[in-house]
Amino acid sequence: MAETMESLNLKLQDLPEEVFIPTLYLPMSPLIKLLGLDTDNNQRHAIIWKELNNLDDRIRFSIRYQCCTSDTLDLPQRKAKPQRQLGITEEDYIPPGIIKSNWASKHTLKIPAVIVVFIQLEWEADDWETRVKECADLFGKIRKTCNRRPTRLVAILEQQKSQSTIPEEIINSRAHSLRTACDLRSSSSIFTLDMGLKEIPGAIQKLESIFRDLAQQYYADEIKRVEHHLTIVNHATEHMLLVRYYFKVALFNELQNILEEAVRRYKLALEFLGKISVYSGRAYEIKTVAGMLTWRLCRCFFRLSSPREAVACFMQHVNQYRKKTANEQTSLHYGWLVQQYVSFGMLFIEAIDRGMGAVLLQHPGYYFKYGSEYAFRRRHLISSDESSHLSESDHLAKHRSDQKQDDHKIQLLTDTYIGQIKFACAGEETVPPALLHMRYEKQYPHLYVIEHLLLFARQFFAKYCFMSKPTVENGELTQKEKKLTKMLTVLELLLGKTRVERQYYCTDTVTMLNNCANAFRRDGWWSLLRDSLLQLRTVGWACGNYTQFYIASFELCAAQIPVAEEDKILFQSSIDSIVEGVHEDDVLSDDIPVRWADAIGCNSDDTSGSSVVIDMSSITAPISCKVVLYEPEQSSGNRVRLCVLFKSEMPLPLQVSDIKPVLEFSENYRGRLEVVSSPATISLVTNSVKLVEMWVVAPQHMSSVAIVRCTHVEVTLAGKNSVKLRWPQIPAGTDDVLHDNSLLSLPWHSIPCVNERTFLSRQNGLNLACVHEPPALVGEKYTLTLCLSNTKPHVAADVILFLNVSAADIDVNSVKVIVNGHSNSSQNCSPSSHSLANIPGNTEQECTISLEASEVGTLCINISIEYTMETARCATSTDVAIPITNPIHTAFEFLSAQGNSLDRTTAFHTGQDIVIGIQMEVAHCHPICLLGGFLVPSWSNEHVDLYRLATAREVICLGEKVSDRVQLTLPGGVDSSSFTTVSLGKLFIRWARMAQADREDSINLLELTLPMIEHHQPPLDCVLAVPSIGKLMEPMQINLVIKNISSTYQTVEVTIIPSPHYKVSGHRRISLHVLPAVTGLHDGEESLLFNLVPLFSGLQTLPTIKVFDKRAQAILQVHGSQKVLVLP
Repeated sequence: MAETMESLNLKLQDLPEEVFIPTLYLPMSPLIKLLGLDTDNNQRHAIIWKELNNLDDRIRFSIRYQCCTSDTLDLPQRKAKPQRQLGITEEDYIPPGIIKSNWASKHTLKIPAVIVVFIQLEWEADDWETRVKECADLFGKIRKTCNRRPTRLVAILEQQKSQSTIPEEIINSRAHSLRTACDLRSSSSIFTLDMGLKEIPGAIQKLESIFRDLAQQYYADEIKRVEHHLTIVNHATEHMLLVRYYFKVALFNELQNILEEAVRRYKLALEFLGKISVYSGRAYEIKTVAGMLTWRLCRCFFRLSSPREAVACFMQHVNQYRKKTANEQTSLHYGWLVQQYVSFGMLFIEAIDRGMGAVLLQHPGYYFKYGSEYAFRRRHLISSDESSHLSESDHLAKHRSDQKQDDHKIQLLTDTYIGQIKFACAGEETVPPALLHMRYEKQYPHLYVIEHLLLFARQFFAKYCFMSKPTVENGELTQKEKKLTKMLTVLELLLGKTRVERQYYCTDTVTMLNNCANAFRRDGWWSLLRDSLLQLRTVGWACGNYTQFYIASFELCAAQIPVAEEDKILFQSSIDSIVEGVHEDDVLSDDIPVRWADAIGCNSDDTSGSSVVIDMSSITAPISCKVVLYEPEQSSGNRVRLCVLFKSEMPLPLQVSDIKPVLEFSENYRGRLEVVSSPATISLVTNSVKLVEMWVVAPQHMSSVAIVRCTHVEVTLAGKNSVKLRWPQIPAGTDDVLHDNSLLSLPWHSIPCVNERTFLSRQNGLNLACVHEPPALVGEKYTLTLCLSNTKPHVAADVILFLNVSAADIDVNSVKVIVNGHSNSSQNCSPSSHSLANIPGNTEQECTISLEASEVGTLCINISIEYTMETARCATSTDVAIPITNPIHTAFEFLSAQGNSLDRTTAFHTGQDIVIGIQMEVAHCHPICLLGGFLVPSWSNEHVDLYRLATAREVICLGEKVSDRVQLTLPGGVDSSSFTTVSLGKLFIRWARMAQADREDSINLLELTLPMIEHHQPPLDCVLAVPSIGKLMEPMQINLVIKNISSTYQTVEVTIIPSPHYKVSGHRRISLHVLPAVTGLHDGEESLLFNLVPLFSGLQTLPTIKVFDKRAQAILQVHGSQKVLVLP
């Protein structure tokens, strides 16, 4: 997890100052100095000091406060301009440097913007004149210390008596005299504190706002002073002065917190800096100043919440100065690049701490990583090549210095101007600068810096690039996550290399390098794996971790690892020496200050060291091992031939002994197997296959089947110390018949690994074969045909079939089992037994097993046959796994009678017509024939047939879909004030496999439960008021009353359908909003009048009136008479 800016600063403060750009740690907030505060002895002053410092946390523009006295108020003296001392004009002045190194720190850390003086003085003091004279002397001394600077002065009078009780004339006159005597002409220069302790915080908040305004005025005056110089400087030639002045103005803008203006001025400074030739002898100075200006510009961008502009500005700056100039030292150039990346990374961290977010491919870790890369390059420059740049006199001075063996520390000093550096050493003023530079590079803590930069980069990569739950596709990480994971692993590898060079050995380094090796091994990055193993071998030796030392040494000998052959010979020789107990510490660890014998806690004469077991499957093994188990030889005592094959890629022959294949046996075997072992010691020759033959022998008479399985093979390296190699065996069986002496003629990759065989009873004569077509479908009778072949000339009598059905995700008791059309009393239990007919010699017999399951899952069936042959009881068995899946997958959709889609989560009302859409598909390879279907509502026993399947068959194949529908009318009888959850009923679909569709006994019935819905009375009650009698050709009125019985407004659409028996007058279609009933305001009813003129006499049916509820998307039922008697 990445650390905050504060914790990182605590670790970075021990790094050399050269790593950071100038002005990095300068605070960008106004400085205010307070005089006259005694915080230790005065409670009132302690409260004032506490409140002033607490305010910084509550305001955006923070202020720094310092307590001092008139004696300790020491400000830098103002210096006269050099051109004025020389008597030349501003235009003709050529500065010796660009920006002075102490100017920024002077104005941020030493020179205050405001000086506040606390004075204990009452308005009605008897010695007023004397006190005023003392105040005037104090302010005169402060002005002299300020040396004509425009620092704002403020006097705060602490008084015990409230000024509300003092006449205003006295206050005005004495305030005027005090202001005149102390030359405090501003209206914001004298304040009083005459309140109690509890009222001080409120007063301090007001004073702090005044201090902030005064500080802004001070920096505005400073900006005007500097801008006056900008009007004098020649913009066409005096570029260095322009850079200096624009930098000063921008820094004052930052102190004012006017960041937009600071950005503009910094850009102008960089623009004029770019006009100075880098090859003018000031290359390092120009680059240092450019780095400082760019860093401050990026800081303003981050503060303005513009991280994209900050990153783009920094990358443009680095790309502009990345190339080294001709006269510049390479180490200084790399050090400058380290400085740029590290400083920007710290700026990025500061922005994150202020609330800005980082993304996967843009976070501070990248910049610390780039900084560490250039620090590596600088470290590698420490060689004899640097001496090629020395002159003859420098070579002589170097020779004399080496003879003296002087250990004086070389210091890198910054001259008066930023970027102008020099190397100094006490007592060696005559040593050439080039030689001092070379000695400084040798004394510089390169590895310490590199390690810390890699640690910081690793922390941020672990936070932003490591996935706690990475996406896995087909058992592997996605390519993007692989890349990001590799970035973090490479950083850990570089960190491990740095620690090895520093000779900093610890168990954490062993663990880290081991994780790196595992990651590179998994992804096949062989060069990086080699580097990890070399470091792991060294650290393992130094830490006494002999297991890691052996593993790294063995893996470095593998063919995939790009290591020279002579180096591989050295690695194997070190292994052989340690195993044989004749190793020499000075040969094996000449560059490591730890003896092997001390590390593992034993001496060179001790031959009983701890046993080491190396799992060769977890590394890139230089030695491969395969196991081949042949078919049992019943004619020779029912034994199995076991061959262990080795192939070595080690550069030298390797002696191994005590070859042990570890065997496991099936649970139902209770006998004892005899293993005939191999020779004691064998030699594994480079790039050759060695075969070791062994035999596994079973008893002569076995009553059941036994399975032997080789889980792994162990060998021991020949020598005094115990080192074991282990190869787990993964089966890769083959159907080819393995003959004697055929393995050595095959290529290694063609030799199968057959690690499992079955011992059969010598009297066994029945072969089992099970024929079926998976998968089984839920609800059908699935048939398995069991073929029993008697390979002996004798009769197999008393044949009993045992079925043991098991499943992890299915209730076994719900599975129906029928054998040959018959079932016994334990048909629903497991295991079950069934008697079969005798099988004559050399004949075959078939047995049918029918299964019917009602759940999806996988059935595991163990089929065992026990029989008697020649008075001996024999047995054979086989296992069958049957997947069970649904025959049809269905999806439901609710539609209105008009065909609009309905949300099943909404409530439906009484009498509403809904259409249920059904979509059916299959997810298996067997075609399914749909023979029909019907729906049984939960409120009645009548069958509602599906629309399409009622008249035709449908065949569905894999990837096809069939749709059908059925319409229902919801029942009544529901309380209007409540909702009722009701089941729509059950859907039944008749189906069969396509090949069995014409067989009546193969038709299956699939039962599906429809979803539950919310059911309630309609929110609207529609009543039609009709006259009982009408007259021919005379108008009559009918009234439609719509009443809202719900608590929300409803929207309906009323449509009257024309009839040939009437002429209709009124709205043919109209939309209404029916409000709910509110006592005293609205009765919740709406009425519509229709005028009808009968055209025929007799009992006539009225025109149809439809009321459509737009919210429920349903047609409402209209109550009332629908017929009228029309008289002639």
